[in-house]
Amino acid sequence: MDERFRERILLRGDFVGKGLVVMEPHVSKSELLHRLANAKARLDALLALIRPEQRIKPELVGGWSVKDMLAHFIAHEQRALEELRAALRGEQPDSLPADNDSFNLGAVLASRSQSYEQIKAAWDRSFAEIVEAVRALSEADFDPWSQVVRLLDDSIDGALANNSYEHYTEHLPQLAAIVADLGC
Repeated sequence: MDERFRERILLRGDFVGKGLVVMEPHVSKSELLHRLANAKARLDALLALIRPEQRIKPELVGGWSVKDMLAHFIAHEQRALEELRAALRGEQPDSLPADNDSFNLGAVLASRSQSYEQIKAAWDRSFAEIVEAVRALSEADFDPWSQVVRLLDDSIDGALANNSYEHYTEHLPQLAAIVADLGC
């Protein structure tokens, strides 16, 4: 077993008893695709309730607009895809940016000149790329001991979840508040 991978498991406290590894429940390809689709559908349903003029108003945490939030999602999804592609090539993914706030701000600033519709379409494409990447994986890639998982230093679900469906869920309350304020 790769020493770095073994250390990560030990540090996470996943060794129980006599060498039995207890990691998060194995998430299959079909389950991951299901989680992705459900979260995207929930977010799309909320986005559809927000009036066009509200989508560009800086009403979210940090003075972001709904458009900014979608640009933020795109940046995180694309970073996760880069990590997955590196692992699939047999390479260790680049480490995450040291300053996540700067990474997020950069994503928002890079999209400022684009309309909500352009950013929403770009997010739809980015999400489709995630889904296609997951569909292209083999079931063996999801094995906790696969080379891809070891290189990601995380499960495939873990590497993608916090940059996609769990990330959307994290921001749902902000969108729900906008919808509630609109009386929808």
